[in-house]
Amino acid sequence: MSGTVVVLNGTSSAGKSSIGRALQARGEGIWLLAGLDAYLELLGKPQLNELWARILGDPVRPGPAGDELIRAMYAAAAAIARSGTNVVLDHVMVTARWRQWAVTGFRDLPAWFVGVHCLVRLLDARERERGDRTLGQARRQFNVVHADCVYDHEVNTAAQSPEAAADEILRCIASGGPRGFTAMAGAMSGSLTDEE
Repeated sequence: MSGTVVVLNGTSSAGKSSIGRALQARGEGIWLLAGLDAYLELLGKPQLNELWARILGDPVRPGPAGDELIRAMYAAAAAIARSGTNVVLDHVMVTARWRQWAVTGFRDLPAWFVGVHCLVRLLDARERERGDRTLGQARRQFNVVHADCVYDHEVNTAAQSPEAAADEILRCIASGGPRGFTAMAGAMSGSLTDEE
C-alpha cells in the first residue's frame, strides 16, 4: 500500500515547512518532510553557492540545475510514497513545467495538493525576520506560484496556525480521495509529457 503524499505549494516564507512539521507531529505513522529546502541543503553550501544562479537565482525563472533538482525531488517523493511511507513535500511551483511534472509524478498516488496562501505584507515581514531569504522573493512569486493549480485544499497562514492548517489537511485526507492532480491532468491533457 502506498503512503500518502501531501504537496504544500506556496511562496517562499508562506509557512509551508511549519505546516509540514505540524503534519509530522499530528499525523499517524511516519511522515518525512522532504521539501525544496531539504533538497537544497543536500547540495551542501559550496555547491549550492556555485549553482544558485542556475537553480533559483531568479525566483520565478529557475535554471536548468533547478529543473534537475525538482525532477529528482518529485521522483524521490514518489518512491518514498510507493515504499509505504508518508511524505510532505513543501514546494514553490513557479513554472508550468514543474506543475506538469508534479501531475505526471503524483496523479497515480494518494497525493493531496494543498495551496498555502499568505498576505504579501506578512511574507515581506517574514523574509526580513528570517534573514536567510532573498528579500522580495516571495513578492515576486506571489502571482505565479498558484497559477493553473487545482487544489484539494487551501490554507491561509495569515489567519491560522500551522497546527490548525495541519488539522484541516488531515481532515481533508480522511474525507476522501485526492482530486487536484487528476483534475490538473485533465486540464493539461495533450500537453503532458515526461520530458518537457
